[in-house]
Order: sequence, then structure tokens, then C-alpha cells
Amino acid sequence: MKTLLTHDMQIEDTATKEHDLSIVYGQEGNTQEAFAHMQKSVKLSPYGDNLYNLGNLYEQNGNLPKAQVYYSKALSVMETYYVTADTHNRQEDDLAVYSGLSRVLLLTSTHNWKKW
Repeated sequence: MKTLLTHDMQIEDTATKEHDLSIVYGQEGNTQEAFAHMQKSVKLSPYGDNLYNLGNLYEQNGNLPKAQVYYSKALSVMETYYVTADTHNRQEDDLAVYSGLSRVLLLTSTHNWKKW
């Protein structure tokens, strides 16, 4: 898969191909390459999945403020897209974005929960 994607990107580089290659590198444990390709995917054309996955990479590597930024962007893009396209049937994707964002918000919260 990686070889095919790399070859195809020499012909035409797209956000989807960069996204898919990032996923392959992530599955192989090559975080540096996964980041590079996901960032390029977002730069080429930000959409819900690549924004979410970039946020997820940041969260996995301990950069929670950056994860929050990209989870929030993913949520915003997905809400705009679905309202416009009237196809808001991707509940699993929505749940993943909300879960990621809420997890990061809870982990970075400075709220004093002992008062409750």
C-alpha cells in the first residue's frame, strides 16, 4: 500500500493520498512520517478526517493544546459540511471527534474539581 501511494503521489499529490500514507506510517509506528504526511494532507485540503487524525497524533504525543486546536477544527469543518450537504449521518466520526476533544479538555482543565 505504501509503495502504491508513494508512486501515485508522484503523479498527483492529493490530501487523501497524504492522509492514507500517514495512516500507513502510523500503523507501522513511524510517528515522524505520519505527522509529516498528515500535516501535508491538512495543508492541501483540510477536512474532518485529516483534522481529527492530526489532532489524534498530537494527543498521542502529549501535545494536548495542539490536539485541542485540531479536534476543534475538525468539529467545525464537519458541522459546516454536514449542514451544507444535509448528510449528517456519520455518527461514529462525530463521536470520535467529540470524544477526542472532551478528553483533551478534561486533561488540560485547570478547574478545581475538589470544590464539587
